[in-house]
Amino acid sequence: MTETVATFAALLGLDDRSRAQAGATALARAGKLASSRLIAGPLRQAAAASLIDASAALLQSPLADILGGAWKKAHEIAQYADPRKHPPEQIAEVALGGHEIALKRQPALDVLLDGAPTGLTVACELKLKLEMKSVLLRIQGGRIVGARVGDFFGGGSYSCAGVTLAERKTSPFRLPGDIAFAPGIAL
Repeated sequence: MTETVATFAALLGLDDRSRAQAGATALARAGKLASSRLIAGPLRQAAAASLIDASAALLQSPLADILGGAWKKAHEIAQYADPRKHPPEQIAEVALGGHEIALKRQPALDVLLDGAPTGLTVACELKLKLEMKSVLLRIQGGRIVGARVGDFFGGGSYSCAGVTLAERKTSPFRLPGDIAFAPGIAL
């Protein structure tokens, strides 16, 4: 069975409340947050839960946005940026075979209590590696305007303060339906 996912949070399972709660408990007991003198012991669990919520919100970025940014660099489609070869009114469909997309991001979250800064900043890390079987891109006017993605596999992890909050290797999954990029991603 193929699962449908649309965001990093869904891919990694951070939108699952029980997994998020377990992550908050682990974060409150380990690393920088546990040893912080800036946050009193009884408040660490609440601070950790807030970090998990902020992480889940941060990871609501659509996977399609990252994919589109990677596809625009594919050498197979560079020629479609030339308006003499491909007039702006022409829509080209270009198939990309199997390929891999890797991503690493390192956001930092500031810990606030009742809206006031605590002086504590927590470093986080997102890693993804996706293996695509096939993609059909629609290109018009030197821009990727849409895509149809076949099954793909992957894995990723998300950690904060050295604590892995989510890690997953997937079975085949899909993005929901066709992807539309408005106004398009420039080549």
